[in-house]
Amino acid sequence: MAKMDVIGGAYKGRFLGLDGQECINLYTEMSPSAGAKNVASLIGTPGLKILKDLELSAPCRGLFTTARDRLLIVVGNRLLELTSRLEIVTLGTLSSSNGTMSFAEIDKQPDPDSAAVSQVMMVDGESGHIFNTSTNTLTTITGDYKTGTSVISQNGFFIQNINDSNKFIYSNYLDGLTWSASLNYIAAESSPDPIESLALLNNQVWLMNTKSIEIWDFTGDPNLLWRRSGVGYINTGVVSTHASSMINGTIAWLGTDQGKDIVWMSGGSYNPTRISTHAIEHILGTIDTKDCISFAYQQEGHQFFVFNFLSGNRTLVYDVSTAMWHERGSYNPGTGLNDRHIALYTTVWGSKIVVCGNIGSQVFEWSLDQYTDNGRLIKRVRTCPHIHADRKRISFHEIELDVAKGYGLTGSSAYGTNPEVVLTISNDGGYNYLPHEIKVSAGKVGDRLEKISFHRLGMSRDRVHRFTFTAPVRWCVIDGSMNVTVQGS
Repeated sequence: MAKMDVIGGAYKGRFLGLDGQECINLYTEMSPSAGAKNVASLIGTPGLKILKDLELSAPCRGLFTTARDRLLIVVGNRLLELTSRLEIVTLGTLSSSNGTMSFAEIDKQPDPDSAAVSQVMMVDGESGHIFNTSTNTLTTITGDYKTGTSVISQNGFFIQNINDSNKFIYSNYLDGLTWSASLNYIAAESSPDPIESLALLNNQVWLMNTKSIEIWDFTGDPNLLWRRSGVGYINTGVVSTHASSMINGTIAWLGTDQGKDIVWMSGGSYNPTRISTHAIEHILGTIDTKDCISFAYQQEGHQFFVFNFLSGNRTLVYDVSTAMWHERGSYNPGTGLNDRHIALYTTVWGSKIVVCGNIGSQVFEWSLDQYTDNGRLIKRVRTCPHIHADRKRISFHEIELDVAKGYGLTGSSAYGTNPEVVLTISNDGGYNYLPHEIKVSAGKVGDRLEKISFHRLGMSRDRVHRFTFTAPVRWCVIDGSMNVTVQGS
């Protein structure tokens, strides 16, 4: 049989008749081994395993792991800690209860004879707070201080933007409670557009404005602690405070170019790389992107940049290791479709990837060994490329899908005991799909010899196949093949 292209990323552009590939809750993994059955496969995205239900009516607003591996959680106006015994400790009450929280930490010993200074700063645009991790005290910042939405730390100083301003301010050395905002501020030089967020990349401060980015160096000179890098200017900004994220010395952000949303990435270069495809930019053009919340995480060698669009109800994910995009979503049983993914905030705590969202106050582990979202089905979809032959009719005798088989659940009544692959067909290039679903077993537990074949699939001049996987089992799509005959006309 001929090879069938089933492995690939998301590329659903403006014209479905050209390309309408979907890859939802699946991502591509390349195989470096010469003996692998295929050069790449599709892996099921991680599921959510609950760590703790905080049982609060307010939503989660952010997560942070301290240098000493303490997990801090902001829910409504409460600062909480989840201990290693999975017990919740209330650390204090914040003076604000809305907005995504930005965190930064100073954990530094001034000299060998002094105690370490351990402070975590938290800002949300309404107020700023300092949590002293040594004394377990939470204090609201007062005095000559101005509020902002983004904070970082560098060389013993907290650095923060000011709401609706092109200025950033900095704290006293090793003292996040003492500020002189009327004196200790620096203005972005190249453009008057407001600073939306701050980032620390390669020990340089990135001022991420709405229309531009400036890069500043720490000088150590008390008269001018930061100076703009000589060529540190990028002619694109960030659409919102939380539309950028970093991992392992690489930053990605949702910016604009001539009014169009584009995703950029940089490892410190002042010439960022455009990583959004035409298809991704088409999606961005159809949704509201101003409330984008981005985060990054690493799992089994993949570095993912996740972009959540609250109003747009979409989650787009870029995999640095393959340079491919896919979508993620949380299943909505009321509509039978995927909404944006639940996870909005993430942190690494010990060996766990911990996430939470702004719907409810549950804290989860994001695990590749979890095959539901805390009991909710994960709907995985792969819509394949067009199959055509110069507009000639093609008879589809058989399609065989090679997946990892025999992972059915044990038990006589559990959904997933006999996991199925569901095939739907479009004969008009992906615009409409036939209502009939074709279901084939992927093998009960231990049944590794099950053949996943679809027979007598009719004819088409422009065929698109869509495979759907919902059983709560391990999914790995390895390859596909087909037996077809091209007709004369």
